[in-house]
Amino acid sequence: MKKPVISVLIFLMVLMLSGCETAPKGNISELTDYSWQAKLDSGAEVSLDFDEDRASFNVKNGEKTVSISGRYLADETEFVIFMPEIKQNYGFGYTPRGSMLDIKHDGKTITMKKRSKNVA
Repeated sequence: MKKPVISVLIFLMVLMLSGCETAPKGNISELTDYSWQAKLDSGAEVSLDFDEDRASFNVKNGEKTVSISGRYLADETEFVIFMPEIKQNYGFGYTPRGSMLDIKHDGKTITMKKRSKNVA
């Protein structure tokens, strides 16, 4: 009677411990571990930065700068920046490609270059 119970307990412990492994974050870490930048044909400069649980997407065109920044959530293909002060959320699709990053919003795509590694 004791052997089957002990065997089941050992099996359950091994099963629980194997579930504790953390899988690599893949696309999410590729997105958030780096800062990104692009210069558009129009001359506008675009940047995307991540700092812990905050993201900042900036567009500078001449003297004007527009910034979308706040807490963010990301999965393997999309991220959302929350701006509760204006009651607005901005969602972006993304595809990392080595030193490049495609950002998609409203059917348009911007290709950005890896700028630097973020230091936590």
